[in-house]
Amino acid sequence: MAVPKENIHERLTFDGSITADQLCTVVSQYDFAASFIKGKLTLDIACGNGFGVWYLKRKGAMVIGGDISMDALKSSKQFCQDEDATDFVVMDATKLPFASKTLAAIVSIETLEHLPDHDKFLGECQRVLKEEGIFICSTPNRQVSAYVGGRSVNPYHINELSPKELEGLLNKYFCDVQLLGHDYWLRGNIFEKKMVELLRKTIFRIYKLRQLAHFMVRLTSRQSQPVRVVDKSVCLNQHLDKRYKPFYFSGSARPAGLFAVAKCTKTNANILRYSVVIPTKDRIDDLTRCIQSLESQSVRPMEIIIVDGSITQQTREMISEMSGKHGIPLKYIRQTVGKFGRAKNIGAMQAKGDVVLFVDDDVILDEYYIEELDKVYQKDTAGVIGAVQGICANIEPYGHIKTAYCRLFMLGGWHGTKSKLNPSGTITTPVSLSGTIKAAGFVGSAHSFRKHIFNEFQFDEIYEYGDELNFSVRVSRKYCLYVTPFAKFIHNQSPVGRNFEEYQINNTYARYHMFCKLMPQTLINRICFGWSLLGAIIGYIGVYIGSPTEANREYAMGSIKGTVLILRSVIHRKDVP
Repeated sequence: MAVPKENIHERLTFDGSITADQLCTVVSQYDFAASFIKGKLTLDIACGNGFGVWYLKRKGAMVIGGDISMDALKSSKQFCQDEDATDFVVMDATKLPFASKTLAAIVSIETLEHLPDHDKFLGECQRVLKEEGIFICSTPNRQVSAYVGGRSVNPYHINELSPKELEGLLNKYFCDVQLLGHDYWLRGNIFEKKMVELLRKTIFRIYKLRQLAHFMVRLTSRQSQPVRVVDKSVCLNQHLDKRYKPFYFSGSARPAGLFAVAKCTKTNANILRYSVVIPTKDRIDDLTRCIQSLESQSVRPMEIIIVDGSITQQTREMISEMSGKHGIPLKYIRQTVGKFGRAKNIGAMQAKGDVVLFVDDDVILDEYYIEELDKVYQKDTAGVIGAVQGICANIEPYGHIKTAYCRLFMLGGWHGTKSKLNPSGTITTPVSLSGTIKAAGFVGSAHSFRKHIFNEFQFDEIYEYGDELNFSVRVSRKYCLYVTPFAKFIHNQSPVGRNFEEYQINNTYARYHMFCKLMPQTLINRICFGWSLLGAIIGYIGVYIGSPTEANREYAMGSIKGTVLILRSVIHRKDVP
């Protein structure tokens, strides 16, 4: 297993020092695992002394033993010396030396708690497992383990998990996850315990462990069984060994250890890992609802990264309170200097997923949002799709008059049937679609990009608004962008921290910045850009006259002031940064 070298010595040895409880536990764990893998090519990760390899082979599996310790593998070979040829491989659990989709099963007994990076380990397990492959693991229950000062009293355990955390972690990589509990003690009566202890001391002096094991299995398979720790209404899969009747914990009863069985199938064998980045500022309630919509996704993200520009510490406190409750890791980053573009770049740098999904804090995603994005990515066999976005469900397409006006002044907006970049530097985005279409760029509040794109591109950190359009247009010149109508989100446009006049000033000038940087500076394009600015001013003033609200007044003033800033830059020939 891939752990620091000082952690590799927490191994059971069969030299007489092993306790009866330890022996019962390890036998019952492997006996339970054996019921799933008969006849299957199986990898026993962190095989240690080799008992698991020996036992699983005796139960009919074809087993490969793997461990990071050469000394452990030497012990394993010695323990299995009477068996048919068995392969033992020195390996790092986060870099498995096998081709993709080659193994039928993986057994990982008491390994996860030693690994600093669970995602790398499980990602590798998913990669090497065939479709319908079985993943079996056990690990201590963090809710029961003894902790002092936030650290486990066991110095070798660096990353223990609670039941909810383990279930959430496995659901990112596998399906049909069956979470059970396992008691690290004998359930028998006092007489049986004393009998096992006496036999252990006596038989170890006479026989090898292998001769004792068969007796231990008969005793422990009935007494020390994995037990269910999830809802009573959920039944065990049919392939579970019927000898192991589920036991449901209720009230305050909790298992000391966790046991899980999961499958790798066509539906999840190639699902990409998603990191979600949420830039936020002083919007506690909006952010809470946004995170809740992410936690209910049918394809759950591997992590949620909060980049916080708030003045107070309330967001940090809220994230700390929510962490660990829903199985998705929440990572908090404090960032009080810079615009939203900088916040997105910081989040992208920290992301570990294959795809980075940027979500505004006042957005609520449909529960199938990530799943629908993933369907588009999965069709990309040539590696040309760089980004995918859904559509905003609470934006109505423009009417005929507004559509005609926007087309006349090249204003872009939510109309038409095609996504196109206009000569004025604006973008037309359709919202009434029957199928996925190729996009010229993104506007909106929930857009995703493949992680490797950030090795070549970054968000512009100068302006507060318009960063997603600027960034996506640049990306579109090397990769394909797509919009899918089957992924929907609601943008609530929270009033918290929103100054409409300031927003429109920044948005207008950001358009000028993008036009200068990305559009060919031909005379026709410049005329089109000026024409669109005039159309925007007339349009906002007309809206204010028809509905004289404070928000409409601020939009109109912001459009005028933004245009004045642009004219000053042009007159003074000030270079766009």
